[in-house]
Amino acid sequence: MIGYLPNIELKLYSCFYIILLVIILYNVQSISNSNLPDYNFMGKGWTFLNRKIDDYDVEWQTWKSFIRNYWYCFVMHSCVAEVFRVLKFKNISMLFFIIGSISCFIMYNTRFLLVVLLQTIISYIVTTMTKNKIHVWILASFWLIILNILKHESNIKIATDVLDIDESKIHDFLVIFAWCLLKNISFNLERCSGVYNKSDAKFKFSECLGYVFYFPTFFGGPHVIYKRYSDMLKGFNEILPSRERYQSFILNLLRFSFWFFLTELALHFFYVNSIVMNLDLKFLDSLSLFGVGYLMGQFFNNKYIIHYGVSITFGRLDGIDMPKPPKCICRVHKYSDMWKWFDSGLYEFLLKYIYISLCEKKSPMWRKIFAGFTTFLFIYIWHGFFDYILVWSLLNCVCIVLEKFVYFVIEGEGFERKALKIVKTENNLHRLQAIIGTHVLIPAIISNLFFFGGLEVGWEFVRRIYLEGVFTYIKISSCIYFLYPIAEAIKRWEISNKK
Repeated sequence: MIGYLPNIELKLYSCFYIILLVIILYNVQSISNSNLPDYNFMGKGWTFLNRKIDDYDVEWQTWKSFIRNYWYCFVMHSCVAEVFRVLKFKNISMLFFIIGSISCFIMYNTRFLLVVLLQTIISYIVTTMTKNKIHVWILASFWLIILNILKHESNIKIATDVLDIDESKIHDFLVIFAWCLLKNISFNLERCSGVYNKSDAKFKFSECLGYVFYFPTFFGGPHVIYKRYSDMLKGFNEILPSRERYQSFILNLLRFSFWFFLTELALHFFYVNSIVMNLDLKFLDSLSLFGVGYLMGQFFNNKYIIHYGVSITFGRLDGIDMPKPPKCICRVHKYSDMWKWFDSGLYEFLLKYIYISLCEKKSPMWRKIFAGFTTFLFIYIWHGFFDYILVWSLLNCVCIVLEKFVYFVIEGEGFERKALKIVKTENNLHRLQAIIGTHVLIPAIISNLFFFGGLEVGWEFVRRIYLEGVFTYIKISSCIYFLYPIAEAIKRWEISNKK
């Protein structure tokens, strides 16, 4: 394996990166002032700061409202679960279903609860009758069509009438319906699998209900495949109350609370969502534009670290081997790792139930590409039939294939042997790989900007980075190159510590 770069070089890269970060953050902060067109319409910030707060991200505001209004549902779930754990209650899944359904009823209404329950009942019955994975996916396709029909603006009124809720809660329903669909697919595919006995107790209807309505992951994930949930059930009553468990639980809540308040503090000074929605980005200089792009990604990252982190903390208290929370995007220099580390629960679902079911490690390249394309097709449909989602999904697929091909070449023995004859040392080879990897990472980063900001924002970054001129491209590639060796060094250090 190629060795690390010298520590002094890594320290220099770190210094350059920090300096660049300070510059671009200063530029964005300079724009975030009362001259913004919508400044007076932004939310009231913390009194002692005497500043407005950027409240233009609907997803973040929805999650904050959910926690503010229904935090006690999390407390109810954990307290009841701990009591029944001590009592050695056997049907834990039915308990989780009752807690989840009561919480759903409190937050919404009976119709809302029944529609989500209907998806689970129909999925279970169809799988019981057919015991066929293909039929599981056919039914899942039907639910996905329903989901996308409801997402269309012209059908929102129909959805509000059917569910008897106001428009502000339609987003909640679509999110819950989508995540419950993943759970139903996971449960029923496992039922159809030859790995398990179809009559096994772990596949009773009560287990399905408890899994789908498990409250910590009910509202927006992260996804937990059924095997992780089933493994928890086996040893649920064997986990005794202990100081270490509760201490870890409280420390993790404090940890994610810290990130919550830090993110809220940042939104008082960096109005990145407002800038994206209300300013014409073509008038920003390149460093300011790159700063906006960086903060879009970092805010999205923080949002899910907090959102998933809270759910993961409560899930771990119950004894589930939960997926890990997202890693900071600044530590990711290979885009395939972004999928592994950002939403590891969704990644595990896609890998296990779609990609691996369509190809194996020794499958020909065309089959692996087909499996990858099918995986991203599902991602596109699950997120919704929107133009920016289509572009994001296609670019993701292309960038992953491109990355795999490039790294297959540059990390192969043949390339390393020939390159060493030219660059002479292993450190120079490492630098050469970083330079090549930087240019592969840039289009992958741009693909996410389509997801964060939409088509207009994404194409503006494409235009500025690739069409504005060589100097602009050198600036952005230099910024990413400084990050690349640092992220690689951290990754290698983590791998070495696991051994």
